[in-house]
Amino acid sequence: MWIPSVRERVRVQGEDDIFLIVGVDHSRKLVDMISTTGTRAMVEDVPFAFLDLIRGQAPQARNEAAAD
Repeated sequence: MWIPSVRERVRVQGEDDIFLIVGVDHSRKLVDMISTTGTRAMVEDVPFAFLDLIRGQAPQARNEAAAD
């Protein structure tokens, strides 16, 4: 089972918006996130089970060099 983490980009099942996870509550299995494509500023307490990871679009760490 995938466990979400901060800075991952996700979609909520059934929605088109892309969200950036800004907080994870592992004990309750909930995330807080902000929309990167829509108009909702913050969405809180979304269950892990409702999320789909967007692969290949994770933000690059500050000190990592871009791969050629």
